[in-house]
Amino acid sequence: MRAEGAAMTSEQKRPAFVRARVEAVAESPEALFTSLNRRPTHGYLRGEQQEILRSYAEKGLAVPDLALGLPTGTGKTAVGLLIADWGRRKLSQPAVYLTLTNQLAHQVILEAGKLGIPVANLTGRRDSRTPAEVARFAQGFAVGVTHYSNLFNVNPVAVGAGIIVLDDAHGAEGYVADMWTVRLRRGKERELYDAAFAALGPALSDSQRNAVGASDGDRVIELCEVTGQAGVVASLRHLLDNIDEPARILFPWRNVRNNLHACIVLVSYETIAIRPLVPPTHTHPPFADAKQRIYMSATLGSTSDLQRAYGVRRLDELSVGHPQWGRRYIFVPGRWAGDDVAAKVVASIWDATATRAVILAPSQRLVDQAFDSLDSAVTRRPSRVIAAEIEESLEPFTTKSQAVLTLAGRYDGLDLPDDKCRLLLMHGSPAAVTELERYLSDQWKMGPLLRGRERTRLIQGLGRCTRNSTDFAIVIWTGESLVSATGNLALRSGLPSDLRAELDWGLEQSQLAEKGPEQLVDMALGLLDDAEYRADANAQIAELRADVEPIDLFPPNVGRLEVQFSAALWDEDYPQAYKVARDLLDQATATELVGYRAWWWYLASIAAFLDGRRDAELDCFRNGVSCGVNRGRLVQLQRRRPSSVGDEQGDVDASEWVGVEGVWDRLVSLGWNSLRFGKHLNETLALLGQTEHKQFHEGLGNVGSLLGAEVIRVSTPAAPDVVWSFGPGRFIAFEAKSEKLAGSELSSSDLREARGHRDWIAAKLAHVSDPAIVTVVLAPNPKVDATAAPFVGDLLYMSLDDIRQFGISVTEAIRDIRAECSGMEFGQARDTVLLVLRNNGLSAEQVISRFSAARLADR
Repeated sequence: MRAEGAAMTSEQKRPAFVRARVEAVAESPEALFTSLNRRPTHGYLRGEQQEILRSYAEKGLAVPDLALGLPTGTGKTAVGLLIADWGRRKLSQPAVYLTLTNQLAHQVILEAGKLGIPVANLTGRRDSRTPAEVARFAQGFAVGVTHYSNLFNVNPVAVGAGIIVLDDAHGAEGYVADMWTVRLRRGKERELYDAAFAALGPALSDSQRNAVGASDGDRVIELCEVTGQAGVVASLRHLLDNIDEPARILFPWRNVRNNLHACIVLVSYETIAIRPLVPPTHTHPPFADAKQRIYMSATLGSTSDLQRAYGVRRLDELSVGHPQWGRRYIFVPGRWAGDDVAAKVVASIWDATATRAVILAPSQRLVDQAFDSLDSAVTRRPSRVIAAEIEESLEPFTTKSQAVLTLAGRYDGLDLPDDKCRLLLMHGSPAAVTELERYLSDQWKMGPLLRGRERTRLIQGLGRCTRNSTDFAIVIWTGESLVSATGNLALRSGLPSDLRAELDWGLEQSQLAEKGPEQLVDMALGLLDDAEYRADANAQIAELRADVEPIDLFPPNVGRLEVQFSAALWDEDYPQAYKVARDLLDQATATELVGYRAWWWYLASIAAFLDGRRDAELDCFRNGVSCGVNRGRLVQLQRRRPSSVGDEQGDVDASEWVGVEGVWDRLVSLGWNSLRFGKHLNETLALLGQTEHKQFHEGLGNVGSLLGAEVIRVSTPAAPDVVWSFGPGRFIAFEAKSEKLAGSELSSSDLREARGHRDWIAAKLAHVSDPAIVTVVLAPNPKVDATAAPFVGDLLYMSLDDIRQFGISVTEAIRDIRAECSGMEFGQARDTVLLVLRNNGLSAEQVISRFSAARLADR
């Protein structure tokens, strides 16, 4: 150390002091732009950018949550950076810009360099970031740019931001929800999954356990209600409190363990998910304490969806209406031909081009299905690129030829302009991507709620390969749910006029698939190669363009009310939660929202239970069941709820709707616009015409499913051949003797076996006292062997010819329902479904009465 007072030599220079940072604060983001040291490429703002920035300036920082709609080609990134940097200077606080991937973050950093905006690279993990970059953000010297997970995290790097810009906001819903979602995957944590399933067992009914255990993949999702189930909650806590890995389970568990009363538990064959209905972002200071949050998207859709996704009560909106999408030539061969023809169309286009293609699907299962279908049908085998490979850069895909990029649930945040990709395959409808969405769709007929999300994701997905006004791509829609979506009027009417015209034109051209794949393939290849051919197509599409005002069935404040309810439940303010639920139900009155109303009556019952209001709880169940949606499960939940067990509360009922919901579900599963519908009905009648017992039983089961019954077919001793269940406690059991010869008689063993079916059903299926069970013997004739007479009892009889004629009546009625209700939502169609069934004597009550009238003893 130098002695005190020693003089420095001339060679020794002390470091210069760093001048305190003083930054000018522009009047607005637009004014900031003019003061920046920009590159020549950014000499001026585009018209759309000026429009949105001036609209923003009128609101300034006074609006906490603001959604900006900036279609593809309008310079969304620059707008977001200007607002973030202006807010940083104005507030003298840090600002952060969030992206879906690190690759997109790097694009934002490059754009900021061209604008002259100081940014700090906060991508990567804590141990890989540069401390100086973190410090520049934290000190408010630069706009932090990072991935969503670096904010929605138990230990986030993006802390203290006064302004947050959330780019591609719709695509980040999963990152937000995951912070409060415990997800146990059977394939990855089998032991933990099994232990959790066992812990939840007492809260699951036998039918739920059977449905989950017998499901194919994760398509069947059941709600495990833990409300009031103290033993179940204690077992679950004990199990998950004693794990120390993996972090993706441990940290979300810590966030929800003390608030399980505000969570729903969804169980499938593949996954157990524990999550709140709406993410409680009001409890996460790095998000909640910001002065302003900006949600940017090329397609805003319903702002209620963003409110649900981010847990915000009010969301203002600004948008510009000058999209530059380019042209999408959308083909739906499955609308007019079978799946095999659709597969040949895709394969032939690939074999003729074999450069690059993208596959988008709502789930990994469907992504794998689409890729395997392509891979097995083509001559020129593609290499597969997955999402993890493009996290940092698109080059692993764009530098390859003969490559297919496969993405599950990723409809936003991917830019592949011009020749980087000309072929987009969309497989399956994106209406329901998450476990919660699939559950609401399947169990609660939540089509109107999810239709907006489906439309938004379709618009976003269709823009992945057309990024400017002169860009174009071939798009092929496959998968039964997506093909059926083309017939939904509500979905199509809400599409932007250009996109609706493209879809309408493409559906007309897709008729060529009816004659085989060749002409449709030639058309697609011509559109890729011939500019004049494209010009002709574009002219036809332009003629179809027409502006249609979409109808919003939901009240304007429905998103706010859903967020308020969830926050009140989380904060244990049960009276407020109940009040908000009833307010919402008073407003959501459209006929199409019947499933939404049924769901919210159920949620209101939870708030009433937790508030100790037993009469209000039962009233909620009664109102929910009267909606005629998920009636059987609601009755079951009401009986299993600790406060509502037994006759003292009185059971709820809505018998007039029994079967209607099941008929609708069957139509949906067969596809409103799929050729599989007619094929299935013809196969059903063919199977019913067989004498071999396995085929006959299958046909009989199909008839029950078409009538809306739950069909049970097991091969255990003493079990009926087929059972139709019309809700709790109402069964038709069949003992089918299809292989008997025309002149043969029913033996004593035949009848003893049939009479045992009542006891089997009472023990195995009927979880109510005094179930209504009728047993029908199906045989060529009603002759009974002399030794069998004492065993006839109350058995019923129908001839094989009569049951086959009955099957014809059922298929004809189902065809009528399909024709009458195509394009409708369940709430619109349910009265028509019930009317057609009743007019044909096929309502649940009429069917049970018809079979009950034919006593074997009277024949």
